[in-house]
Amino acid sequence: MITAQVENAAQVEAYLESRYGILVGNIRRGMTAQMVGLQGYVVAQKLSGQVLKNRTGTLRRSIAWDVSQDESKILGIVYADPSVPYGPIHEYGGEIRVPEVSGKLMVFERDGQTIFTRKHKAYTVTMPERSFMRSSLEDRQDEIVRGITAEAVKGLA
Repeated sequence: MITAQVENAAQVEAYLESRYGILVGNIRRGMTAQMVGLQGYVVAQKLSGQVLKNRTGTLRRSIAWDVSQDESKILGIVYADPSVPYGPIHEYGGEIRVPEVSGKLMVFERDGQTIFTRKHKAYTVTMPERSFMRSSLEDRQDEIVRGITAEAVKGLA
């Protein structure tokens, strides 16, 4: 157990208030550095063969980061752009339901129009969980906390 006694709480409070802007700036800088690092880790480690193989690079290019701040918090996020619809199914796993198809598929060729009939019954594909985001956060959690803490300590020095 750690015990601390503050002799002059008013002086401590005044000191912390005087350092508030610097402290917040340092924490934000630390958060930004850690989110950039986490994004790089997801792309280089998880989406380049460790968890998912790179085919087109679309999912890798969709990984982005952001840091925002309001009066009560500094929030850092790393996310996959929602325009890449298959990211969540890889991250969490799940089922894809393919509906039944029956009818005619038209294909135009040079000599004119050819019509093919294509049919298949409905089926379900089960995708296993292949976490690339949550597992990256878990892998780097200690490093992220250390990096942000180090910046906060610099702000108090």
